[in-house]
Amino acid sequence: MTAPVVPGARPAASLADRFSALGREQRVELLRRLVAAGRVRDVPAVVPPRDPGRPVRLSPAQQDLWAYEALYPGTPALNLCSAYHFTGPVDPAHVEAAFTRLQEHHDILRTRVTQAPDGTLHVDFPGAGPFELEHDDLRGTGTSVHRAFDAFRRRPFELDGGRLVRARLVRVDDRRTTLMLSVHHVIADWWSFDVLQNEFAEAYLAFRDGTPHRVGRPAVQYADFSAWQDDLEEAGVFGERLAFWRRYLADLPAPLVPVGHGTAAGAPRGDRDGIVHIGFDLDARDAAAVRALARRSGTTVYGVLMAAFAVLAHRVTGAEDMVLGTPVANRSAKGLDRVVGYVMNAVPTRWRVRPDSSFTDLLAGFAADFPELVANADLPVGRIVAATAPERSLGRSPLFQWVFMHLTQQPSVSVVREFAEPERIHTGGEHDLVGVVKDDGDAMIGSFEVRADTFAPEAVARWAECYVRLVREVAADPARRVGDIDIVPPELRERLLGLASGGEAGTEPLALPALVARRAAETPDAPALDLGGQVLSYAGLAGRVDLLAGELARHGAGPGRVVALLRGRGTDWPVTALAVQRTGAACLPLDPDHPAERLRRTLADVAPVLLVADEAPGTAVSGPVPVLVPGDGSGSGPAFDGPQPPPSAPAYLIHTSGSTGVPKGVVVPHTGLSALAASLVEGLGLGPGDRVLQLGPPTFDISVADLCMAFGAGATLVLPPPGPLVGEDLGRELLVRRVTALMTTPSVLATVPAGDYPRLRSVAVGAEECPQELVERWAVDGRRMVNVYGPTEATVAVTLSPPLAAGDRTGPPLGRPLRGAGVRLLDERLRPVPRAPGASCTSRVRWPTATCTGPASPRNASPPTPTARTAPGCTAPAMSPGRTTTAPCASWGATTTR
Repeated sequence: MTAPVVPGARPAASLADRFSALGREQRVELLRRLVAAGRVRDVPAVVPPRDPGRPVRLSPAQQDLWAYEALYPGTPALNLCSAYHFTGPVDPAHVEAAFTRLQEHHDILRTRVTQAPDGTLHVDFPGAGPFELEHDDLRGTGTSVHRAFDAFRRRPFELDGGRLVRARLVRVDDRRTTLMLSVHHVIADWWSFDVLQNEFAEAYLAFRDGTPHRVGRPAVQYADFSAWQDDLEEAGVFGERLAFWRRYLADLPAPLVPVGHGTAAGAPRGDRDGIVHIGFDLDARDAAAVRALARRSGTTVYGVLMAAFAVLAHRVTGAEDMVLGTPVANRSAKGLDRVVGYVMNAVPTRWRVRPDSSFTDLLAGFAADFPELVANADLPVGRIVAATAPERSLGRSPLFQWVFMHLTQQPSVSVVREFAEPERIHTGGEHDLVGVVKDDGDAMIGSFEVRADTFAPEAVARWAECYVRLVREVAADPARRVGDIDIVPPELRERLLGLASGGEAGTEPLALPALVARRAAETPDAPALDLGGQVLSYAGLAGRVDLLAGELARHGAGPGRVVALLRGRGTDWPVTALAVQRTGAACLPLDPDHPAERLRRTLADVAPVLLVADEAPGTAVSGPVPVLVPGDGSGSGPAFDGPQPPPSAPAYLIHTSGSTGVPKGVVVPHTGLSALAASLVEGLGLGPGDRVLQLGPPTFDISVADLCMAFGAGATLVLPPPGPLVGEDLGRELLVRRVTALMTTPSVLATVPAGDYPRLRSVAVGAEECPQELVERWAVDGRRMVNVYGPTEATVAVTLSPPLAAGDRTGPPLGRPLRGAGVRLLDERLRPVPRAPGASCTSRVRWPTATCTGPASPRNASPPTPTARTAPGCTAPAMSPGRTTTAPCASWGATTTR
């Protein structure tokens, strides 16, 4: 059932028997002397008979489960369930007699726990009597056996005085019968379940065939074990165990939570308990290689599989120090092998895995540690949790979130299959991922049981494929360094590369002025730009753009040139930007609030042919660059009648923040804007009737997204009043201006007061981590909310999430690549990996981006050089937050996020 039992050196049997024969006070005193002498390891591996004069108490482990049940009353997670599908005739009397025999042999099956008014728990065992077998008949009801079993396994037990085991015999049809069994975890563990299964099979066959019973009542009962636990605690043995665990778990690492694998809206949620079972196989050849490695290493098959699981956890999460759980049988004491009850324990195992670690070293270190872990494993994990005080989260295991177990061949299964096919059901729990590998003849079968509210099942399915590949690789060459192992199998690699692409752009590449001109030809009277006191139609906007473009051209604007815009949000700067681009020039937005020295340096570096400003900044800023102030007779001459700029022409030159050094200008062509517009329109569900608030300042590339959203949908771009717009002012603007769509940063959105914004139906957030609390506030009342991500170098955005859902505790994902974009998750060696954190390499198909850091025109700009800046801290199925750097692994504008 669990990790191998490593009993260590056991005292001679006669010594154990003599120890058991001592009175309780004598045993406790002897235990105290062993503790004082530092000889806790010499505690006899025996369970003495309990003093019948003392009341029976819940064991410490049972008390932990009682507390869990109190936190989650009626939870099916503590129901251990199995079904037995009979294909031949079944006499209910034989089944009932077999269970009656079981409860005569194992007192704990008759356990009743009652709680006194003062909170004291009392345990007793009422007389045996016949077992009460439940009956059901599904014939003619239309109910499937699976549905009936689902309802059966979910029925809660009444811990306070109720029976803690139930069985139901269900007539499925004229040929089939199913026996359903449910046992509360407080009186059994999975080892116990095998004991029950084996003894039930023996008793049933004996009653059915009229043969003698071969199995009798075990000498050791669970009440003896519980009393022995009390003795160990009173004598200070548990205190010594606790001291070991405090040392072993000192400086606990953070919880093992891989970022970027939360379920997106619409992702499968598994069964009704939110548990998804993802299966995988290790064929006979793989299993033989694992067994051979275990023999060569002087360890166990479990040790090899567990170490491989730790390596997978390291590669999936990036954690180099982690705690993984593993069940330990705790059955080394004499007589415990047949005891039914909650004896096993889930113990923490500490792993320190670095990329330069060899698998051989990891395996040897675990093999050296494991005997001591097992020697201290009888201390209930609840005590360990209380002593180490890890960070707690309701509904999740506080000490370890990932668990692994190896199950050897179960003889009871072979016995049961003589008359029925067993089916064991996992009913969920507090662990995020449980890895199970079972021996199956010469081969092995495995599964990852995951909480669908924590991980996207499709992502974990890829982890399962990687685990199989990893096991094969380490079995073939265990001396390899962990970081050198390529865990992605070739077939998965191909699928990952397919997922990495957003597909062809699917739209005709158009410059933004050409997109506006097309809208003007198709819907000339549709509102295009709401200036507050004036609304321009698409025809009016196109005409104004052409007039201003003519004036700009007369001032030198044209292909291969740059025109700077020193205009703030709230002005009609979009008209100016479109007019600059209409001439074939690139637009360089500047922030009037930036320091004069930064403005001067930027103008000197780029050397634009013209500066368009709301007011003349003075030569100390503009230098030799000519200045044009809109309204000073601009746009009064002939309209520009030249051709629309080609899609490959630069659209704008925007500077990075400079947070890691000198700001770098990024030249972005028109090529990607039409695909960006189509992706945003589709992702946000925009149409001609929408009103998009132009909230981002011109120097922030979200402002480009605003234009793409509005003009791409044939919608109206709403210009706000000048000045900052946050908090109540922004909320009022949303209402008064009847805004239906908005893109902004999470920090700005968080300032907007909670309230009713009935017209706002589409919200996009980006550039920062989006907390789930914000989703809870805004993804309501049918409103579509999405998360976008992309570095400046890649035309505003490269990924867009599905609609975000309230109630998803995993946090907003970054989503999938946009049209014409590619996103590849790479490791440090630029190999595709199925997880985060890693390096996400993003590229735009045929969308070359250049950078310029000195006097240059777009035609002379160079490919991006390696830079570094902080990227958003969002989570995503295929990428993670962290450092963004350019990388030569895709095309110009490729970035990696670490």
